[in-house]
Amino acid sequence: MDKGLKSLIALGLIDFGPKDELIIGHGDFRYTIDVNWGALNPQYYPVHDCHEMAMDKNGRIFLLTNHTKNNVLIYDYWGSARCLGYRLSRCPRVDAQR
Repeated sequence: MDKGLKSLIALGLIDFGPKDELIIGHGDFRYTIDVNWGALNPQYYPVHDCHEMAMDKNGRIFLLTNHTKNNVLIYDYWGSARCLGYRLSRCPRVDAQR
């Protein structure tokens, strides 16, 4: 376990649940992390310098990167994604690797 993770645990910002799942937050605002959510193949969907994330009213997350292969990744609630690449050409829908 690295020092950063140990520090977050010591501060009470990260905890482990009954099945060793990672939990972040405190008080009434605690969330279980799904480490497989949005897990895309980095060869086809590389992310270079993610510099912005935003959520629309439909719950989709827009991730902006500097990589010309996929300047914009759009994730749905389940972690599946679509991308807009160089010159905003559409990429096929990609289901998260579960």
